[in-house]
Formats: sequence, structure tokens, C-alpha cells
Amino acid sequence: MEFSHLVAYGVVYQKTVDASSGVSDAIYKVFLRDMRFSDERRDIIFDRLTDDWGKVEGLLLLKAAPQ
Repeated sequence: MEFSHLVAYGVVYQKTVDASSGVSDAIYKVFLRDMRFSDERRDIIFDRLTDDWGKVEGLLLLKAAPQ
């Protein structure tokens, strides 16, 4: 089994408020850091609108709430 060394350190998202359906968030970009590298390969940006979903090997479900 291979484990990833990626750390998510930021996102670009849009919050939409609709009177009929409520509040929804859409994530457009995820900023990732690959901790195995210390050069230009370290920082990765995944853009869900333009990047190839066929290359995605896993999926992360993230839920955030105010503390």
C-alpha cells in the first residue's frame, strides 16, 4: 500500500446563497504540497475545471465548520 505525502494548504472556492436551496460551496482549486520534494515539484495546484480527472487516484472528503 502506498501512502500519499500531499498536504492541502489552501483552496479557491465560491459560496452561493440561494433562497430555495440554501448555501452551497464549490471548490475550484486545491493547493497541495508534496512533502517528498524540496524543489519546483513540491507545490501542486489542482484545478477541477481544467485538470484531467482521469489522473486522480484518490479522493478527499473535507468538511469544515467554525470552532
